[in-house]
Amino acid sequence: MKETFQAVDRRFLEGQGTSNPTCGSCALLCLLEGGSLYSAIVGDSRAILVRRGEKGVVTGIPLTIDQNTSHDGECAKVVARSGDPEAIRYNESEVMRGMRREAIKRVGGTLMVTRALGDGYLKDKAYSMWPFNRSLPYITGKPKVSRVEIDIAKDAFVVVASDGIWEHMTNDQVAVEVMRHADCEAEKASSAAVPAKGAKGDKAKGKEKEGKGTKDNIATGLVDEVVRIAARKQCMPVAELRSMRPGGARRGYLDDLTVVIVPLPLIAASKKRAAGGAGGGVEEERSVKRKTG
Repeated sequence: MKETFQAVDRRFLEGQGTSNPTCGSCALLCLLEGGSLYSAIVGDSRAILVRRGEKGVVTGIPLTIDQNTSHDGECAKVVARSGDPEAIRYNESEVMRGMRREAIKRVGGTLMVTRALGDGYLKDKAYSMWPFNRSLPYITGKPKVSRVEIDIAKDAFVVVASDGIWEHMTNDQVAVEVMRHADCEAEKASSAAVPAKGAKGDKAKGKEKEGKGTKDNIATGLVDEVVRIAARKQCMPVAELRSMRPGGARRGYLDDLTVVIVPLPLIAASKKRAAGGAGGGVEEERSVKRKTG
């Protein structure tokens, strides 16, 4: 996984480094192999396990750490990597405009994340410029890889999401919200699959069909909740926030949101059927994804 990330980073820089050296991206990859779940990350997207423990208590178990300037360990690595004791600093233009109180310390005064794909100006002199080229590299495309063992009896979902989600909700809040929507959708699907009294033929099949594919609502529900929270913080109607064009001013209220939700029991059942030779094939492992610009 580390080699793959670094190979992608090299290709990214070769393709965009010279023409767009400040272009970059976070990246997060989760791989389930047997009973082990591996996570590889650069940046501050985040992955959690949704676990239903004793007495039905739902918690969000972190699989990654946020690699940005809010993490002291990551900041120390930037300083050591670059040799610049002032590597984590305020943006000079913000300070000159009297915004120091509101300003956030960044890598080189410009970037929040401490690892990323791309952003060659903070990595390599071939893509850098003054004053950053005096102390390189500040950041790296080498991911942090971790592993946890999955307990199918307790672990229900893996949630992978961009930082826009985590700016407004904690791990546990996301886990509870995901499980709440999952339970609701399971009830709807169960009700829809049971024909109403007197229902026959196509009508009964139609009700059963309506109950399929409802897991899309889990990711949708989570994104909708984040939008509602962001709107409440700004004392504005949800419709007004939704009507704002992506990027620009809207990012001051709500960052881009990308969510992938993977149901672990579905994967376990798929692997079990595949191992048993059911149908001679392997059922596709599906994830639920919702993105808003």
